[in-house]
Amino acid sequence: MTKNEIANKINYKADLARIIMLNYKNAFKVGDIYDNRGKAESWTGPDGTEDFYPELENSVEYVLYVNDIECHKVDYDNDEECDVLGADGCESEGECLLPAETKLKITAVSSDEDFEEMGFYEVELEKVD
Repeated sequence: MTKNEIANKINYKADLARIIMLNYKNAFKVGDIYDNRGKAESWTGPDGTEDFYPELENSVEYVLYVNDIECHKVDYDNDEECDVLGADGCESEGECLLPAETKLKITAVSSDEDFEEMGFYEVELEKVD
């Protein structure tokens, strides 16, 4: 079983968030399609906590949001699923997966002034059918 095979077992609908750290700004532009590099991605669902944070420490933080999207909520009681995802002991992350085929369009990006105030850029996305 692969991460994408698990992601395609849709079992949940939620508002999701994902944190990305990059070493450059202006990575996201309204109207563009978000590039998931053709891979299933892990997002934090509404049951997640602050326990998840990217391992890379770069200079520009982006917090991506997508509302009311179908996904796969990780079943932390499923040993095989947790093994494939390396999700043992990660229950507090509230991980949800979006399949590799998911296309998201960027609908809003916060301003440089917002970045100065919040310390990150907010990026709003919506699913494209």
